[in-house]
Parts: sequence; C-alpha cells; structure tokens
Amino acid sequence: MKNLDGLNETFDIIFQDNQGNEIEEWYAETGIISNWIIACNCLAASLFTPSLLFATIAVECAINHDSRLQSSKKSGNFKWLNLTNNSILKQAHDVGIPTKFLCDDGETINDSKNIRFIDRRNKIAHGDCYGYRKISTITKIPPNIIRTSKSEQPTREHALHQIEKSKNFIIEWAKSIPSPVIII
Repeated sequence: MKNLDGLNETFDIIFQDNQGNEIEEWYAETGIISNWIIACNCLAASLFTPSLLFATIAVECAINHDSRLQSSKKSGNFKWLNLTNNSILKQAHDVGIPTKFLCDDGETINDSKNIRFIDRRNKIAHGDCYGYRKISTITKIPPNIIRTSKSEQPTREHALHQIEKSKNFIIEWAKSIPSPVIII
C-alpha cells in the first residue's frame, strides 16, 4: 500500500443518456475507469510497467468514446485512435477535449517532439526498454521532487506521474461534458 502514497483520490463517471437516465461508466463498459483502476492496482502491487500502460489506456478509451472524435475514428484504418503521437491530441484539442492536462511543464501538444506522456506510452507498449531509459533519466513529480533514474523500466514515480496525468485529464474531460459513444 506504500506505493499508493501520493495518490490522493479516485473518481467515478456518470453518463446521462438522451432521456436523462444515469449510466455509471462501469456499466457502459467504455474502459475508462476500469483501466484507470487497473493502473492503480498495478501500482499497489509494484507492477510499474503495466501501471503506466493502463493509465494511458484509460485516456485512450476516453478519447475513443468521445463523440467529438468519431469522424477521426471512422477515417482511420483500425477504427481506434492510438496515442502514438501528438497529432491525436491536437485533433482532440481542436474539438474541445482538454489535452493540456497530459502535458508536463514546458510541453505543448504543438511540439514536434512527443510529450512525455505519449513517449512513455510508446516505449512501454512497444517493449523499447533501452529507449525508455533514454527518455526517463530525469522525472519531475509532484510536489516538485526531481529524481534521476538509470532504470530501463518504469519506477514507482513514473507510474504515479502517469496515473496522476491520466486522472487529471479524465476528470477535466468529464467536466467538458462529452457526449460519449456507448454501446451497451
């Protein structure tokens, strides 16, 4: 449980259908909350690599279930928007999705270089341990603690940082009053 120190809150999302009926996100099976909870459970079990990845998947699920991006989804080859680069975040930003919450200080989605949130996702999702080590030598985490690591795998701090970014994004995404695409 010590790994969860610094994780101060959790959340739930309630969707509302066109008739005003409430549907808990768990029952809508969008994967947003369930993947975020898996990320937290992995963090608690010191499984930092999957923790980092599942935190990112939760964000991907929110973006993919947002009606504002359905035209982008339909134009893709796989009908799923993968967070492989900043371009998906730019598209999301352009339709009012609060992607700035995924950026670290000094980063923007307009940078030619991927933001750290995306870089970490890519390195882990593709098994690039050497590449992960190169991007993660210095990590700034709340409350302004700087740690250096030569680890080829994510650390607790990396996973916690990704979980916090994911949580902040999802909360702000929900506040943006999305019209989620739900298949029940």
